[in-house]
Amino acid sequence: MKEDYIQLKEQLFLSQFTRAERQVFEFALDQRSVHETAKILHKEEETIKKIRRKILRKLEVSSMKSAIELYEKVAHRGTPTSSFFNDERVKNVCVFRKSWGDVEETS
Repeated sequence: MKEDYIQLKEQLFLSQFTRAERQVFEFALDQRSVHETAKILHKEEETIKKIRRKILRKLEVSSMKSAIELYEKVAHRGTPTSSFFNDERVKNVCVFRKSWGDVEETS
């Protein structure tokens, strides 16, 4: 249950990003540099920097280090409560995951 809770919180956090932003952020989580990320994604370094700036604006932080700290704080703290699972955003993530066959029904 706790693993599902953490996974849902991670997905909720990442759902605010576009696909490109999510990819770049995930490389940042893996401590990949702008240069490494650009090379892996076959993009210009300036494109990666632009995407990182968009991420920082969305999260209202000033550095990628702060963005990662925020992610860790949001995604990996706390324990599940009924209010968390009753949140519409959580329900939408659950529905999305079920539509992809990602979640087993427990009835």
